Amino acid sequence: MNIRRGTSILSWNLPPSRIDEQNSGIEQDIASGNLSNAISKSHTLKGNAGNLSVTPLYKSYTEITDFLRQGKIPEAKAKLQEILPVQNKIVETIKKYL
Repeated sequence: MNIRRGTSILSWNLPPSRIDEQNSGIEQDIASGNLSNAISKSHTLKGNAGNLSVTPLYKSYTEITDFLRQGKIPEAKAKLQEILPVQNKIVETIKKYL
């Protein structure tokens, strides 16, 4: 991963502070049954992870988005909980370079 390029893209696309908002938004949207918003937020995170070539996040948010689109809510929730610790480590690393 190219940190300098990645932080530049991240700052333009979705700053680290907004990643937490998107995640909590996904969880809240799922809980309230607003799958359309959850899918949109998951898709946004997937795209940003792909732009940064952060493969673990890209793959996980691809799965989460697909699960949500298929109505597989328990699977989406489980995958989200699985990736959050990894994502938090990645975001903290990126924040060090901003």
